[in-house]
This record gives sequence, C-alpha cells and structure tokens, in this order.
Amino acid sequence: MLSPNDEVTLRLDGKEVTSGRVDMLALNSGVLWLIQNEGKGRAMFHYDEGLLVFRVGQK
Repeated sequence: MLSPNDEVTLRLDGKEVTSGRVDMLALNSGVLWLIQNEGKGRAMFHYDEGLLVFRVGQK
C-alpha cells in the first residue's frame, strides 16, 4: 500500500515514465498525485493509464 511521502518510480511497458514523491492518493487508490523529481512539478496519474508504481529503496 502506498502512503504520502513514499518515493516511487512509475513505469509503462518496462520504461520509466517519471519518479518522485507521492503527494496524495484518492481514497479508492485510483488516482495518484506525484511531486515529480527534477523540478517537473506536480502531476496526477490514473490507475487506468496502465502504469506500474514501484517504491524506491524499500526492502
């Protein structure tokens, strides 16, 4: 389960789309707001987009 402030990488078809820190999650986990790395700003991603989310640095 993701939580706010988790560091994540988003991938699509095996390629990194973006990475950053989780800002907010919808209650149904269908929407993720991400503060993207490298100054790319805040962006919203939908579960329906087919992205896979990986936590960074988790054991």
